[in-house]
Amino acid sequence: MTSPRNTASLHLLQEIIGSRRRSLSLLVNRDSDFASHWGVPIHRVFYTALDIRPTDYVERQPNGGRKTIQQTTQGCNFSFADGDIIYDSPAAYSDVWSQCLLHFRYRIQIDKATNAGMEEAGNVDYFIEENITKTLGSMPVIGHFTCSQHEFVRRLIVGMDAMLEVQ
Repeated sequence: MTSPRNTASLHLLQEIIGSRRRSLSLLVNRDSDFASHWGVPIHRVFYTALDIRPTDYVERQPNGGRKTIQQTTQGCNFSFADGDIIYDSPAAYSDVWSQCLLHFRYRIQIDKATNAGMEEAGNVDYFIEENITKTLGSMPVIGHFTCSQHEFVRRLIVGMDAMLEVQ
């Protein structure tokens, strides 16, 4: 479900995909451990997969000279990869698996992925497991899904209802 908290991220996502240019505006707060304003809170370990990286810029100086500065920028070459696991709760990223189990309902695992590039949106095949028992053991798979890397990021921003959409 789209909320005022994630509307700005959705708008920026459309803007960077449409322009194919790097942006100084970021989909997430790079100083935060999580994109907590997203429907599925993304841990900072995935910021590189979100194509958030330092970029060198040449800045013109008032005296006519130039200075190279480094800025963190946002691109659209998303690169979620085979085996990536994303939980629906920040508390699930505990160092202790038995504690992690208590804090999430859904686990999203990428089965197969190809990176997005300047001309291609890439693909993501993923499945979602539901943590019903909150104990060690297997979790039932509730669905297998395929979408582009761009659509995958949109679904993460919107939330679990979007993650369960069939294209």
